[in-house]
Amino acid sequence: MRLWDYRGLLWNLDGIICFCSVMSFTVIGLVFHYLLEPAAVQMVRKMSPKIVWGTCLTLSLKI
Repeated sequence: MRLWDYRGLLWNLDGIICFCSVMSFTVIGLVFHYLLEPAAVQMVRKMSPKIVWGTCLTLSLKI
């Protein structure tokens, strides 16, 4: 069963991946790494350690 098919798109590899999807994931990954992650780290550093630990514990227990 094929869940997706990229055979009609530019530079595809057996319809499994294509240039457009690879570049999309690359851009999203770079935005996350250089913009969102540093902002999240700064927010966590400003928070009280008790709040950080409590949030982590709560989230880990919800899983």
